Amino acid sequence: MKHAIPTLGMILACLFLAACVGVTPPQRPVAYMVPTVKSIDSLDALKPCNISAKEVSELLEKLQILNQLKASGMLDIELDVVARGLTNRGFAEIDARRAKGSLTWIAFSAIDSQKLEIVARFKNVPPKHLTKDLLPVSNPSLETLRACASPNAAVIRVLAKQTQFGSLELVQQQNPREKFSTLRWVVNHPSH
Repeated sequence: MKHAIPTLGMILACLFLAACVGVTPPQRPVAYMVPTVKSIDSLDALKPCNISAKEVSELLEKLQILNQLKASGMLDIELDVVARGLTNRGFAEIDARRAKGSLTWIAFSAIDSQKLEIVARFKNVPPKHLTKDLLPVSNPSLETLRACASPNAAVIRVLAKQTQFGSLELVQQQNPREKFSTLRWVVNHPSH
């Protein structure tokens, strides 16, 4: 009986230490159906939209950011998570903050059954092929600033253009710690 108590104490100590071991998040882009980069309140206004992983992949390819995600190590299964999030809740995101590359995150929102908003945050400046032919905007819309601008950083400039897929806007910002840019696409649903 004397040995039973120290043995039980050792077992409990081992279980406690095993529970304290941390889990390192993946160093690649990971998709989520719950917001980590936007507020949860923003989900209330969104509408579910029926979209497949193949359509998400084709859309990201047309917007010229799929290759950057894949180069950062994103697995194809993440596109299934994005499609499921948009279909079920009208929202999904890809978090690439721990991955290598200039893209830090992408948030997908179904504005309605026909339009999707895709907002992508980049460290410093996005690749030049994404910002080619953008023109300065003197009075950005409240919608653009709501979707793109971070409240704790100064807006440096806003650029925009119409594309064959919809509108594209770029908001460049800076705070004392970092300089970053956010691209916002409003596009037609791929099946419409």
